[in-house]
Parts: sequence; structure tokens; C-alpha cells
Amino acid sequence: METPSRPHVLTRAVRIVGGTATTLTGVALLVLPGPGIVLIVAGLGILGKDIPMAARLQQRMMTHAKRAASGAANGARKLRRK
Repeated sequence: METPSRPHVLTRAVRIVGGTATTLTGVALLVLPGPGIVLIVAGLGILGKDIPMAARLQQRMMTHAKRAASGAANGARKLRRK
């Protein structure tokens, strides 16, 4: 019987460090000029491979972002009609 393959400890550590750095850079870019929210979502996506809480948080952020984009599109359509 074959055991399920698990990522190597070094691979997992690199993903966690990279995801954390990307997420923290995104948080800093919320107050500095730059794509902060995009980097936060990307960092959570990287972290989500190893940390389930990060995957859930990323999913919630994507749901809110889609809802906000839909609301903005609807608002723009209403402005065009006037």
C-alpha cells in the first residue's frame, strides 16, 4: 500500500514564508500606493495550500470582491441611463 505523498518540509516552509511575505507586502500597500488587495489575495492563495484558515479567508475575500464589483457595475449602468 502506498502512503499519500506529502510536500517536503522545505517546500512547505518556502511556501509559508513566501505567502506571508506577499500578504504582509499587500497589507503595507493598503496605505502606500500599489495593488494591496491583489497581493493580499495572492498571498492568502499561496498560504492556503498549507493553512486551511488562509484558504477560507481568501474565499471570503473573493466573495466580497465579486459582490463589490457587481455592485459597482450596476451603479455604473444606472449612471449611464441618466
